[in-house]
Amino acid sequence: MNHRVKVAMVSYKNTLPFAYGFDHFKNSFKAFDLSLYNPAKCAEAFIKNKVDIALVPAAFLNDNPDVKIITDFCIASDGPVNSVCLLTNTSIENINEVILDDHSMTSNALVQVLCREYWHINPIFKKQDVSLGYHSNSKDTGVVMIGDKVFEFESQFRYKYDLGEYWKELTNLPFVFAVWIARKHVSNEAIQKLNQILSLGVENIDTILDKLSTEGLDYETYLKLNLKYSFTKRFKSGLKLYLELIPQKSSVR
Repeated sequence: MNHRVKVAMVSYKNTLPFAYGFDHFKNSFKAFDLSLYNPAKCAEAFIKNKVDIALVPAAFLNDNPDVKIITDFCIASDGPVNSVCLLTNTSIENINEVILDDHSMTSNALVQVLCREYWHINPIFKKQDVSLGYHSNSKDTGVVMIGDKVFEFESQFRYKYDLGEYWKELTNLPFVFAVWIARKHVSNEAIQKLNQILSLGVENIDTILDKLSTEGLDYETYLKLNLKYSFTKRFKSGLKLYLELIPQKSSVR
């Protein structure tokens, strides 16, 4: 590669294996210029031509069907994911309003699918920044939170509905939250090198765990059980069904 390839990656703890790969792959930073964003900003960076490669929300593919997925890796779950949740202070059947996380695309659409297909409720959806938490006097409001925010704020709510878990109950399929895509000019050499970087990280999760603090989050459960990283045929089936089910027109006010 004659120039550094600009890469956008999600900044949450769920990408720790990918970050490890970039940090430890020989000469990787001579080939790639890595920037970290929230999921929605990763998609925005790609749309605005700020990066050549991006880890984008799966919902991005709905509006960009010609984009090609380039790696064997993703951010996914096969059941509970622990970090993508609908948090509430009342049981789900009493929810009349859902606040969507403006850092999200995929999970915001997923909660709409689950409300319609699984819980059979029809709440009003509103989007806002919940990065500093969410406080409401209304007991019939739920809030979608993704990533590290869940671990920070979940204790403030009585109920935690794990969206990965309920997707699995609805479909018996895994759920793909994010995938790697590239612009057409990105070389096969760069894509192959990226796959090697990601593979190195995923293969060294135990090494990553050895260096993490044992306080707070149970990283071993999160990185090895909750999260899945291999974009296999079964995960592709889950992604295909999700893209067929998500709202074609936004119902967000």
